Amino acid sequence: VPEYGDRIVMCSSLKDSLVLSCQLHIPAIAPQGEGYNISQTAADELRRRYKKVFICFDTDKAGKKDAEELAKKTGFINVVPNLGTEKDLSDWYKSLSNKQDFKQLEKLFH
Repeated sequence: VPEYGDRIVMCSSLKDSLVLSCQLHIPAIAPQGEGYNISQTAADELRRRYKKVFICFDTDKAGKKDAEELAKKTGFINVVPNLGTEKDLSDWYKSLSNKQDFKQLEKLFH
């Protein structure tokens, strides 16, 4: 990821962050897993380096809960996209017959 920027997205997994960054060219990172907390130092560093920090975890019950808790703790922006029947970005991308449809997510990260 770039050292500084306008935005970065924290995804629930490495594969989700790779799909997001490769398809939308938005820097993305992933913690060890949704249930893991990030340190205050890491949160402060993300805030220092990026104008906006988004959270985009899985859309299942556990992912939504973990994202809400992280957003409350850090002040990061929680985004829950409509992925139909899929629970994460990489599964949704894989399911799309028209891969260009994935680009509609970009508007969520402004």
